[in-house]
Amino acid sequence: INAEYMGNIVDLFLYEMDVVKDNAHEIYPEFERLLKLAEVVTLDLELTGIKPDKELSTLEPPFERYSKLRYAANRYQIIQVGIGLFIKNGEDSYSSYPFNFYVFPPAFGSLTKDILVEPDAIQFNARFKLDFGKWIAEGISYTNHKQYLELKEEYLNINDSPQQGIEEKVAGKPKLEP
Repeated sequence: INAEYMGNIVDLFLYEMDVVKDNAHEIYPEFERLLKLAEVVTLDLELTGIKPDKELSTLEPPFERYSKLRYAANRYQIIQVGIGLFIKNGEDSYSSYPFNFYVFPPAFGSLTKDILVEPDAIQFNARFKLDFGKWIAEGISYTNHKQYLELKEEYLNINDSPQQGIEEKVAGKPKLEP
């Protein structure tokens, strides 16, 4: 962040908030309140890899370069979504409110996919103290809209039994009774 661009004083890291599946509902109201007040919002993604399948060239047309980078972005999984909210305190002063959303791909039913890992990216994230245990155990599951609609349809069609939970319905496994 260029402090000169944002003003003379930026109170970086006033606090830092890790958001995981167990605290997301508690944190969301405060995040939403601060988001409405923010004059600057930053976004940073940490991925399991970043390398495209083909070499990039500065001489290639932008659409070809974009296609290669898009492929890389779709190939790897998001580990963490960092959102920085900057609220103006005065003429030349901002306070920052960084939120780190740990996200982990869904691990149920048709949404379960392999995770592709690039060693360089994992070492990079480890150097900067990303908590991989928190990512795996506490990461917030997510879907895109198309996956959500498919999951909803699958849930509604598999079994109407009220005794069976969504995890068992989606995975197609019967609920085990004690």
